[in-house]
Amino acid sequence: MNSKLLSRTIYVMFAVYVVVWLTLGSVSGGNKALVWTYFIIDVLICALSLTCGVLTFFAAPKVSAARSVVFILISLLLCAFTWFAFLTPVCGLPPYLFSV
Repeated sequence: MNSKLLSRTIYVMFAVYVVVWLTLGSVSGGNKALVWTYFIIDVLICALSLTCGVLTFFAAPKVSAARSVVFILISLLLCAFTWFAFLTPVCGLPPYLFSV
């Protein structure tokens, strides 16, 4: 796969993740199906961006190792943030995913 295409795909997925995350609080309004949809979208974006980050190591025109590592680290941070935001309990309250 082309390294430019992989890089653009990763950038688009990061942008979509941010947009989805910013719209979650304003649109969900206690709708459990919508919160689950956002969660599934976030997990898919995390998995795909992590996969594309790993694929940048093997791309045809070589991408620098530092750039590939940064893509992977940002993807892992997004995964950790998704885990923290949706699945960890806060101050004795149930996790957000199960509380709506």
